[in-house]
Amino acid sequence: MAIYRDKLGGDNYNTEIRPIKDQSRAIFVNVSFELVSIVEVNDVLQSFVCNGFLVFSWNDERIAWDPADHHGQTVIHPLPEKIWRPRVILLNTLGERDLFDDNKAPVFMFHNGKTSWVPGSIFPTSCELHMENYPFDQQSCSIQLVAMSLTKDELQFVTSPSSVGVQFSTTHEEWELIHRHIEATNLTTGVMNFSSIKVTFVLQRRPSHVLINIILPVIFLSFLNLLVFFIPVKSGEKISYGITVLLALTVFMSMVSSMLPRSSLEMPKVTIYIFILLCISMLTVCNSIIIVFLHHMDEKKSIHQKAKTSFQRLYRKVTNLRRIIPKMDKSKSYDLSEIPQSTKEAPLSEDEELQTFTNANGNARPSAKRRLSSLSTLTQATNDSDCAPDCSLLHSSVHRNKPENDNGIYTLKERIEYPLRVQTLLPKTQESRRASLEQGAPETQPLKGACSKSILLGKPKVNKYKVIGDNIDFISFLVFFVVWVAITSGFLLDITL
Repeated sequence: MAIYRDKLGGDNYNTEIRPIKDQSRAIFVNVSFELVSIVEVNDVLQSFVCNGFLVFSWNDERIAWDPADHHGQTVIHPLPEKIWRPRVILLNTLGERDLFDDNKAPVFMFHNGKTSWVPGSIFPTSCELHMENYPFDQQSCSIQLVAMSLTKDELQFVTSPSSVGVQFSTTHEEWELIHRHIEATNLTTGVMNFSSIKVTFVLQRRPSHVLINIILPVIFLSFLNLLVFFIPVKSGEKISYGITVLLALTVFMSMVSSMLPRSSLEMPKVTIYIFILLCISMLTVCNSIIIVFLHHMDEKKSIHQKAKTSFQRLYRKVTNLRRIIPKMDKSKSYDLSEIPQSTKEAPLSEDEELQTFTNANGNARPSAKRRLSSLSTLTQATNDSDCAPDCSLLHSSVHRNKPENDNGIYTLKERIEYPLRVQTLLPKTQESRRASLEQGAPETQPLKGACSKSILLGKPKVNKYKVIGDNIDFISFLVFFVVWVAITSGFLLDITL
């Protein structure tokens, strides 16, 4: 204890005076840093927190003794408040600036005057993060310490390239430390020049978590968005499917936005990528709405026009019945020339024909409509320009069974029974019609080919708007698929290379 009394007790030692004999010279302090762990790197707050301790070493010329005079003692451990030490503050801190108020930090004073002070703390610092290549990004965060109580002419920090140790460090689950170094710098404020220390850590993010939980699901979801073009309109799920994918992408974009800083200086590429996918999803929904609209569009008339036409047709039926029925007699025939000219000008449909040629009681036989329909189909087929010349046989056969009158006057019975005679020329079902073409009467045998198909089966009615919608669906799929492949591959190559 004689060393404490002789060297540090009383007026022998002043903690406010630099421990050198020539006060005109600067004292040199060697600094090293030992990293214990990386506590946190906050992307949103742009902060870096680590746990570690600094080792300050200098030569105290006022304390030196001969170990032989003190029973061979070569080192003592006084309290930090009992000796001179460099007062440093954390310059880029987010909390307390003076981190070295701990008066229990270990101090080592050797017999030759070499002194080491080892303060440790949690260092919460600000760190400017560049999130452009998130989550394949590298960040550089630093701890900057400065001795504000002494100028550079009074105190200078000295470092070495291997002054950052990691032998006590633990592995962080999100960040990998790929490089670290410490350097002594100068801080100039006005006319004052101070010596400072900068400890830099280069960190590489481990992308597996973000890649599996966010990026890959977004890519898969955006591919599923393209499948909306294969959903048929009749299923009723085309628009709802696209909106579901759009909402899912919106949720993922919200998740990514909550994980990234609110900065407009550097927009992360993953945010731009998800935004582009969101725009593509919106366009696919708009495309689906157009396709559904085209598939439900009437090719000929609107609803108002249909109602108007139906009313006009009904009015003509009632007018015809009112003019014809009073002139009809069961035992007498009627002359078609008595029908007004205005009625003849408008072509009658099958329903109108059935209503026109009813019996005296106003009731028609149920089979008459079917027979008239068969006659209409047959007549339309024979007049078709696509038919082959062989159709003339059936056409002539039909007209041979037509009732003939010199003056063009027919009874109601003849007008109703005439389709029955025509119907006997053709079998009633499509299967029997085909069989009759192959094995049937000579009158129908020449109808093999395109003509027979158009006559017996009829041509399906095609809505040109539906065809346009199907073509738009196919072309849109090709366009959006090429755009999706280009954007996705470019994004992955850009953030990984």
